[in-house]
Amino acid sequence: MFARTLSRTRAASLRTAVLSRSATTAAASPAASSPAPVPSSSSTSFSPTTSRRASAPPPAPTPSPRLPGGALEAFTPLPQTHGIHVATLYLRCYTDSLTRMTFFASFAMRSALALGLPTSNLIAHPTKTSLYTVPRSPFAHKKSQENFWKKEHKRAIKVYDGDREVVEAWLAYLRKEDLAGVGMKVEWFEFKEVGWGQKMVDLSRFEKGEEAAVKELAGELEEELLAQIQAEGAQEGNAVKKVLEEVKGEKEEKKVEGQKKVDEVVDDVKIGLAAQDTVVEDVKPAKAEKKAKAPKAKEEVKKA
Repeated sequence: MFARTLSRTRAASLRTAVLSRSATTAAASPAASSPAPVPSSSSTSFSPTTSRRASAPPPAPTPSPRLPGGALEAFTPLPQTHGIHVATLYLRCYTDSLTRMTFFASFAMRSALALGLPTSNLIAHPTKTSLYTVPRSPFAHKKSQENFWKKEHKRAIKVYDGDREVVEAWLAYLRKEDLAGVGMKVEWFEFKEVGWGQKMVDLSRFEKGEEAAVKELAGELEEELLAQIQAEGAQEGNAVKKVLEEVKGEKEEKKVEGQKKVDEVVDDVKIGLAAQDTVVEDVKPAKAEKKAKAPKAKEEVKKA
């Protein structure tokens, strides 16, 4: 779109230049065809000024100011006024996007020219080449390898003698109209007058009379901070105490419940032991009767 507008403006300027030249040649042709006056001895006086004016060549048409035509046509940037380095625009891309980067660099320089920013010519940085070796097939065919290379191209444009707002507008325009595959990085420089640090931190206020006031304010601030810390610590201590009390109460409740369960188990064991004792007492007379009957049975057997 930018290249089309440039070509249209170039065509319009060429048309105006051609029309102005044709008009000047048409106006100068009758004067050139008519013979120059020759001085004679007649009464008519001859003025050399009129002959000079008639024979003078027509003035050259003033060229109309215009931007360069084609998008990749070479042109000269604006000259530097003071030579103050303001910013540097770094462009980076891979081999597939090299034409895009060249186009975008020309677009950036032309936009800087339109905004009145003096720039340097396109600076080419060294190309970084990376080589990657990958095996084509694993296992037995590992020796068959393939190489892939990647080239990273870099360009730079330096900007001089530009106001900060104008440079920011230029960079914002470039960010808006960026191209895919082209990376941008800006190195910014700011120049300030000598003594700007003293304006930021005015050392004159730290005089004798003000130092005491500053110390008093610092003491008051320290006291307020200490009071706040103590209050926060007291609140945190109370909260911790509450939590500890709750934990202790839960532990006591658990102890009481555990003791109750232990007492219940002990009571059950005691009841079981008592039942065993009653059973044993009931079994003892039966055993005594059996022992008493045993000799009588033996005697009866012998008699039989």
